[in-house]
Amino acid sequence: MDYAPSNRNSASTKIVVAGGFGVGKTTFVGAVSEIDPLRTEALVTNESEGQDDISKVQQKHTTTVAMDFGRITLAENLVLYLFGTPGQRRFWFMWDDLCRGAIGAIVLVDTNRLDESFSPLDYFESKGLPFIVAVNQFDGTREYTLDEVAGALALRPEVPIMRVDARDRESAKEALVRVTEYALMQLTQADPGSDHGRLRLFYRGDREHTGLDNITFIDRDHVASVEDASDTVHTQRGAFDSGYLFDVRTDYAKGAQPVRFLAEGRDESATEDNLLGAAGGTFQNEGDNEITGIHMSDGDPSTDGILGAKLPHPFTGGWRLFWTQQHGQNTTWEIRES
Repeated sequence: MDYAPSNRNSASTKIVVAGGFGVGKTTFVGAVSEIDPLRTEALVTNESEGQDDISKVQQKHTTTVAMDFGRITLAENLVLYLFGTPGQRRFWFMWDDLCRGAIGAIVLVDTNRLDESFSPLDYFESKGLPFIVAVNQFDGTREYTLDEVAGALALRPEVPIMRVDARDRESAKEALVRVTEYALMQLTQADPGSDHGRLRLFYRGDREHTGLDNITFIDRDHVASVEDASDTVHTQRGAFDSGYLFDVRTDYAKGAQPVRFLAEGRDESATEDNLLGAAGGTFQNEGDNEITGIHMSDGDPSTDGILGAKLPHPFTGGWRLFWTQQHGQNTTWEIRES
């Protein structure tokens, strides 16, 4: 028998697909998995009487008793594993093992049986595992707006909710992308001095917010970051660099944007360079002004003054805020309280 060689440098990640009995978990995993999914199904028997209400899913004759397992290769060295949880309550003791090491979960819900969704939602809330809600719209059921479903489930405003067709591969893939994005937008740590934590994406840049490579703490709840983009990016988007204020208490996964407090332009030297460069010839244009840094400081040059070592108090007690630029006249500016 031939065996494929294993890649010892490969990495894997894991997403859990959960929900009540008969909500479409097995179908979801089967639709998106690149391999024939491993299923642990058994016939529905009278053992579930008094524990599971099957009156609204009478067409369902089997149930998952351990898990559904599927796999998606994301890159040559990155594999995503899918684990579908058992839906019947008497098998829920397995959830802890199935969810261990997962980056997030998709909770499938049936609007005809929303009451069965509260236990899975409470479970992931209690575990602190990021999750999204995916409404699997069954044929012949009343369609509600996502806001109505979110309200009925008492979801926190930041929890993503979307529609999904568990039978459709592309629809299932969209849900996987959504939960991955949401999971990456969070940070957990026992305390600021802890040696261990779980680092996730705080803010993902876009065309209007790019090149954010300099950052400073402003106070306990705010950080400032400035762009240092290239002339090419300036031309492509029709705008120079900017500075933005972020609130660490804000969840930026749902479309919130930082406050723009600084808009870079061209100083006299950079303007002359641009005009001479546009005229052609051998003149070497240095390029547009670019913001190269931002720094909140109380003047302490020791290691006690490095980023994050102290809690800043803007514009009081000797704390001052500076930003620098390159090209043109290479000026250092101070931002002062008005």
